[in-house]
Amino acid sequence: MVDYGIKVSKDGHDVKTADDKDLVLTSKGNSLKILSKGSTVITLSSNYNPDLYGNNLKTIAHGLDYTPAFLAFCELSTTSGRYYAHNITGVPSETDYHHWWCYSDSTNLNFVVGKNTSSTHWNTACQHTIYYYIFVDPSI
Repeated sequence: MVDYGIKVSKDGHDVKTADDKDLVLTSKGNSLKILSKGSTVITLSSNYNPDLYGNNLKTIAHGLDYTPAFLAFCELSTTSGRYYAHNITGVPSETDYHHWWCYSDSTNLNFVVGKNTSSTHWNTACQHTIYYYIFVDPSI
């Protein structure tokens, strides 16, 4: 049987005879396929109330009839230029560190940002930019 597809081998390895471990890229296996990407901003006011969940929830409709896999990154410290993957907790180098999480369902991507009320900046208004990638593949 002929093996059709794309292969790129590491330097010094013949792409026609290279083992999988010596390939930089191969279409042999399945890979995540990006359906769409985008960004959104969550603004937290200076009178933030951690008990009001809806005030810090942002939903993005994905238009699919299933729960898609996705990746998302959030700038936890406003204008820091550093983005963190979802469901990460505790980034002590961020002086106004906030926590965040996200999840998908059959209708939306859902993003939540919460303030660290023990931070010296907890009562300051702030904005958090979130970048996301929605995959064609369903979430498991």
